[in-house]
Amino acid sequence: MTFQPSVLFAALGITTVPGLLAAAPTVQVQQDSYWSGGYSGFFVIENPVDQPLIEGWSMSWQGGLEPQSLWNGLLTVDGDTRTVSNESWNGVIAAGGSCSIGFTADGVWPPSFPEYSFNGTPIDVTVGDGGSGGDSGGDSGGATGSLGFGELDADDVSIVIDMGTTRLEVLHDEDAELSVLTNAPNIIQVSLEEDEVVVATTGSGYASIRVDDAVSGESAWIGIAVRNQDGSMPGLPEHLAVGSVSEDAPSHLSFFRGFGEGDENRRTDIRYIYINGGPFMGWRTWTSEEGARVSRYIRNSKQLGMIPCLVWYNIPDGGESYWTDSEHLFDASYMEAYWRDLDLMLDLARAETEDGWPVMIVIEPDLLGYFAQAGLSPDQEEWSVGITGSPQVNTAYTATGFDGDPILTAADPAFGDSIDGLVEAINYLIDRDLPSAIFGWQFNLWASPAGGHTNIGIPGTGLVHVSDSMGIPAGRAAIVAEAEAMAQWYVDAGVMRRGADFISLDKYGLDAGGTTGSAADDPASSAWFWNNDHWLNYLSITEAVGRIGETSTVLWQIPVGHINTSEAVDADGDAFPVLDNTHQHWEDSAGTFFLGDSFSTTGARLTHFASNESEDPLVSSEGNRVSWGAHMQATADAGVVAVMFGAGVGTSTQGTPRSDTTDGEPTDGGWWVTLVQRYLSDPVLLPSEECLHDLTGDNAIDIMDLLALISAWGSCEGSSPCPGDFDADGSVDADDLLALLNAFGLCGQDG
Repeated sequence: MTFQPSVLFAALGITTVPGLLAAAPTVQVQQDSYWSGGYSGFFVIENPVDQPLIEGWSMSWQGGLEPQSLWNGLLTVDGDTRTVSNESWNGVIAAGGSCSIGFTADGVWPPSFPEYSFNGTPIDVTVGDGGSGGDSGGDSGGATGSLGFGELDADDVSIVIDMGTTRLEVLHDEDAELSVLTNAPNIIQVSLEEDEVVVATTGSGYASIRVDDAVSGESAWIGIAVRNQDGSMPGLPEHLAVGSVSEDAPSHLSFFRGFGEGDENRRTDIRYIYINGGPFMGWRTWTSEEGARVSRYIRNSKQLGMIPCLVWYNIPDGGESYWTDSEHLFDASYMEAYWRDLDLMLDLARAETEDGWPVMIVIEPDLLGYFAQAGLSPDQEEWSVGITGSPQVNTAYTATGFDGDPILTAADPAFGDSIDGLVEAINYLIDRDLPSAIFGWQFNLWASPAGGHTNIGIPGTGLVHVSDSMGIPAGRAAIVAEAEAMAQWYVDAGVMRRGADFISLDKYGLDAGGTTGSAADDPASSAWFWNNDHWLNYLSITEAVGRIGETSTVLWQIPVGHINTSEAVDADGDAFPVLDNTHQHWEDSAGTFFLGDSFSTTGARLTHFASNESEDPLVSSEGNRVSWGAHMQATADAGVVAVMFGAGVGTSTQGTPRSDTTDGEPTDGGWWVTLVQRYLSDPVLLPSEECLHDLTGDNAIDIMDLLALISAWGSCEGSSPCPGDFDADGSVDADDLLALLNAFGLCGQDG
């Protein structure tokens, strides 16, 4: 007969179970995935059915496992003691319930946990037989990493190769049955010849290779960078790139490492993560190795053959507002710590990219939007928000980095205590300290002051909705004029100075279907459930921002959801699940606009989504069926070089699995990732330098473009944009004629 403590206590009339029993669940650690030199795993805390509620938990051990990163728990290190305690939202574990905590670590499996205790009670930790991610191999013996690549150091996650053919030795067990696959067949082709992977390049760029052993269940990955013909490292792709938000959680890493062929591939060009939380309790402190969130993310991205993007977001340390941002900027101690953290982030990123692998950085989302909306001048040195002060840019000259070196000295340029001084100082530090960086600031659609810069009367639903009352021709012209004025504020604030590469624009972090209760039924009433006309307004804003900034643009944090009911099918020909407009399953029109789809709907939804006042040839409707063609070409034509998708808040739909799991499918049912693979199989090429001179759109610079330029000869006054004004000096003249003649020939013949 099994002893049941709860039965005995009940028989004795004891209603409060002693703490010893309440603090003794079972704890198991399982491996999720591994690579040369490290692995990811997770703890599973299970509270038996005969135990009372656990309200708060903490586990400690001496030596042994040293997590490099950890999630769903709070890690503290005191000498040789490592303690993991609950987050605010997972401290309660009901009887029969469980809790999972993920981590990454260096070394080989399995880890050890000397002197382990749970809530102060010594118990044993059970080592499981491997995770549920499908890539971890199986038993711990097979997870020691016997499968790997020869002539590489144990901690190598990527290599750089030249155009041509490269051979990589594969280390494996004698009875192994190997196969090899790449997630970027447009960059490399791979095959096996005995104990070697043969890599044949088809272009420059970034890719990942996975070798699988069917006998042991092991897999090994290596990232590949293929240099350009001139020997330089490539930057962003030559096509309109696609990116995704992605944590370093086991579920995300397992998802992207599990790439296949065709529709079953899981390729994106870029993956991005927030480096946030402020300088005191933020990203730097979330790992046992200070700042490993940055270095680990770059390494994992390189192994996946992707460009890492760091969203640097540390003027606020929690919820952001005009008040919070101002208060922190005015605080000398806060800003001194801020500069120190920025310096550390750049140092860590530089150490991981000495090979020239690029890192994207999106700088301080929303910060400038609050100041523009408040009507501050970009060069304003003092303002009041209940407190009065100035941005403490000067503290960058008194702060020293974690390496003991000064951040800025008198030998560096002088930056004022103002908005533009702050922007320029950040740009300067990134450009100086991280040569591989591709960076830019974010532009906000809502950054207009009261009444707007142009006094157009922006409705409560936002700038893109101006055309709802004014009609498309007049409304879009008014939207563009306001966007130009807003963009000029950002340019005056210095966003394109000191080496900046782009301006990013978001839509809004929350899926449209989740903004109001009626959005799904009556999308016209929603600020964010846009129809095709609204999206074309958005691209007009994007084009205007890029034109005023004289730069490329990046769309960032674009929602993943799509419009129900999709006619797209998965790799097996099955329909994708309907998004039921609940937590993490919200609709949005973003995915449908960019990637294209057809759907059936009725009533107010049909009226809204079939609307086509712009006379867009990519939109059609018949009966209850509406079709939107993919707008990636239109997006590239608007000057965009990358579209990065992702959930902006926890309730949003995700194109990846949830990060608080060890495995799983995207919460949109895989619609987004499948359509992205179809796009990447034949992506939209970005215009080359020559293509910018193709005024007639016939893919050649010829006599027709010469005639078009001559017809536009003279001042550009009243014309926006001005075709033929290649040097943007306000007139079409001899300089533009020479530029066109120098580009004569086939458009994009080198690309």
